Amino acid sequence: MVEIRSRQAGAWFSETFRKIWNEWSADPIRPAVRPDADIVSSEAPEHGGIRFWAAEQMVARGQRVIEPLIKGLFDAAEHEIWMVQAYSIPSEAMIDWVRRTAARGVRVHLVLSEDHSSSMLDKGARYAVLPLLQAGVKIYIYKSPGNALLHYKLFFVDGRLAALGSTNFNYRSLKLSNEIAVVFDDPATAGIVRENLAELLRYCREVSIEEARTWRSLDYRLNYILSQIGG
Repeated sequence: MVEIRSRQAGAWFSETFRKIWNEWSADPIRPAVRPDADIVSSEAPEHGGIRFWAAEQMVARGQRVIEPLIKGLFDAAEHEIWMVQAYSIPSEAMIDWVRRTAARGVRVHLVLSEDHSSSMLDKGARYAVLPLLQAGVKIYIYKSPGNALLHYKLFFVDGRLAALGSTNFNYRSLKLSNEIAVVFDDPATAGIVRENLAELLRYCREVSIEEARTWRSLDYRLNYILSQIGG
């Protein structure tokens, strides 16, 4: 668990919650302190804090920041990227990001969940496994000891940059959904994420090309297409 102590970030998170609440609630919350931007950063780490950036995407307001953020993480990677996702349903363009990243010699890993809450999203994610494997990704399936969905959204770059939040590696998160993401550049946070990832991998198995080919039927393809918008 990571605790953030930052006056600016606190105001930003509060305002983000208020705006999302007011989009859906008949009992609106009045604004308190309004941050100046859709992306904020922490105080300088030399004062004993941690370095992070927080990004908010509100599509109806024209705030689209998640795609450049995630693409920036891929572009910044020099050695390795880990993604942990309940459902990863990338578009062809996103698969091309992965392909070009792997072609630079970056090791790309993806952890998916064996247990799921939506058959459509599960089949959509599995349909995309084969082209991701062919693009150079190593893919693992996590089996929860308690048969629970792994509802985790993580991008971990070079053992240093850790992006956490609501963002999935799919078209909907990049283009259609309201999202929030926090990117940490901090050794202590990276250490926590690394330990957590190692624990998850204890319950993972690697997916083979042969298994992935069993998920390329018409049924899986239709669910993949539907998931591009509905996932």
